[in-house]
Amino acid sequence: MLSIHDHHILGYSVDVERREILVHTEVPERGPPFERTDICFRGVFGYLLLDSLGGILFDVDEVEIEQALREYGSFLAWGVRRAWPGVWNTSQEAVVSFVAAQSAKVWRIHSSIGFDGFVIGREMALVAAEPRRA
Repeated sequence: MLSIHDHHILGYSVDVERREILVHTEVPERGPPFERTDICFRGVFGYLLLDSLGGILFDVDEVEIEQALREYGSFLAWGVRRAWPGVWNTSQEAVVSFVAAQSAKVWRIHSSIGFDGFVIGREMALVAAEPRRA
C-alpha cells in the first residue's frame, strides 16, 4: 500500500479539460533511487490548494463536506460572488447539496509544512511514479 506521509511536494498540475489534478511527490531522505508517488484526483469539481512552493505532506483523507466547510468556509464565502470553485457555490447549503447530488467526495490534504487544501471530485488514487536516480 502506497503512502504519501513525509513526501515532499515536487509540483502539481491541473488539467481543466480532463478535470484532473496530479500532485507529484518524492521522499528525498530515502534515496537514491528516490521514491516518487503521484496523487491523482479525477472528476474534479473544485479545489483549493494553498502552496508555498513545495511542502511536506502528512496525509490525504476523505472527509465530509461539512468538515471542509468548517475549515475553509471563509474561502468558499469569498468565492460565492466569483463562481469559485464552481457556479454551484451560491451558499454553504448549495455546496452541500451539490456534493450530495453529484455523489462527489471531498479529500482534505494535510501537510506538516507548506501545502494544504481540499479537492472535491469523483476519485483519488496514489500511483507509484518512476523513481529518480541521483
